[in-house]
Amino acid sequence: MTAFASAYLPQFRTSTLNVPGGINASQTTGIVLTTIPSDLDITKPGWLCLTYSNPINTDNAEWIYYTSIDGTNTLQGVTRGAEGYAGKAHLNGAAVAWVVSKSHINALMDALMGVTTGVSLNIPKVLTSLNDTNNNEIFKITATASAVNEFTFANAAAGNAPTISVTGGDTNIDLNLVPKGTGVVKINGIPIPAIDGWQSVSVSWAYASADGATGVITVPSGAASLYGVGDRIKLTQTTVKYFIITVVTDTTLTVYGGTDYTLANAAISAIYYSHQKAPLGFPLDPTKWTVEVTHSTSDPAQITPTINTWYNFISITIPIGLWRVEYMATIREDTGASTGSLNVTLSTTNNGQSDYDFTAQIGAAASQIIIGSVSRAKILSLASKTVYYLNLMQDGNASVIYLRDATGGKLFIRAICAYL
Repeated sequence: MTAFASAYLPQFRTSTLNVPGGINASQTTGIVLTTIPSDLDITKPGWLCLTYSNPINTDNAEWIYYTSIDGTNTLQGVTRGAEGYAGKAHLNGAAVAWVVSKSHINALMDALMGVTTGVSLNIPKVLTSLNDTNNNEIFKITATASAVNEFTFANAAAGNAPTISVTGGDTNIDLNLVPKGTGVVKINGIPIPAIDGWQSVSVSWAYASADGATGVITVPSGAASLYGVGDRIKLTQTTVKYFIITVVTDTTLTVYGGTDYTLANAAISAIYYSHQKAPLGFPLDPTKWTVEVTHSTSDPAQITPTINTWYNFISITIPIGLWRVEYMATIREDTGASTGSLNVTLSTTNNGQSDYDFTAQIGAAASQIIIGSVSRAKILSLASKTVYYLNLMQDGNASVIYLRDATGGKLFIRAICAYL
């Protein structure tokens, strides 16, 4: 069916054929009308019903399309069998009608608008697809013979959102959205997570670098709008690996693999991410996301330590990220002739104190042996891998200071990932 601007659609008008002997079923020239309505613009195209009657006799009627009418009342550019009707022969003097408005044949318009009372036509159907102006499919339709459930689309007044509803005969109806292949369902460009908490990634990721359990992955631009620090990652490099994101830039993700996983210089496939704390399968055992150093050999000691000088005994390297850092130590001081105290701190230098929150102290009288257990904890946010040192310092005349071994209680420095 050829379409033309609605401004050119005439209202209901009639005339008759003026062709001696009538016209045959395929004739497209020499079709002359007796009269032309005075308000009809003959330079514009139109539809015309031949052998018109009210009601329409579909065995006799035929719609034709024309591009214009000349000054002799002759139709120009005729296409026979418009509107799905086959070409037919028509007698001279047969009634013709322009009925492409809200009258008689134009009840089709009522049907399209949902008006059914008094309309004898069936509601129009989309057979297999709806195409755009280039005849490319916009959407396709698969019919179900016994269907009772369907979609209902509703528009809305200003300030309200249009609605897509699932409606039908059943009381409870699911909405089943099925992507193709590895595609995902998105809302406004944002993927909807699967029921297991993981959201698949359809773009490519690539290895950039690795430093122990910390790795850097190159991703397409815009990462900061999709991923966040603390998000979980699942990917495959021969085997499935899990990571926690610790840094996000526009094109990179820095990830931490804990005790079990490292990023290899290899292809990355089967990629998933999750904003959830515990997507299915992600290991939540804190010990797998902990860095710890201990000391269990004989007591390390500093003989005749210099007053107010820090001495390092053990250290820990903490990766990039957010950490709950804690230590516990049993310390000993053999005091000299004067009273004094023994100080312990966790510091970013091996010969000083960098953070008072990590410092503890025990005191002793002169010529005494004092032993005590101390501990401190704090949340640290590290932008780079950092070494922390456990240092001791005495401010009296101690002859020796010690870190006690396991017989005096476990000595440890521990960093637990705070994103768990």
